[in-house]
Amino acid sequence: MHEPLPARDILRDPAIAPHAASAGPVWLFDMDGSRLQFGNPAAAALLGFSTCAEAAGTPVIHPGLAAQIGRIGATLE
Repeated sequence: MHEPLPARDILRDPAIAPHAASAGPVWLFDMDGSRLQFGNPAAAALLGFSTCAEAAGTPVIHPGLAAQIGRIGATLE
């Protein structure tokens, strides 16, 4: 089972924090693209969630999106 990263840990990362606080949607997925680790309020709303916490840890439903995220993730390792 995948456990979402605590938001406090994500927001402490200086590379992520400015984006997480932005007005535009920002997502952070597992490296394989299977689950959403974090979404800021705009991203959570676009995905139909009321809060960021509600969105965290949810599976990526669209298989094409998961595959694309997995391909991008593989280039970052």
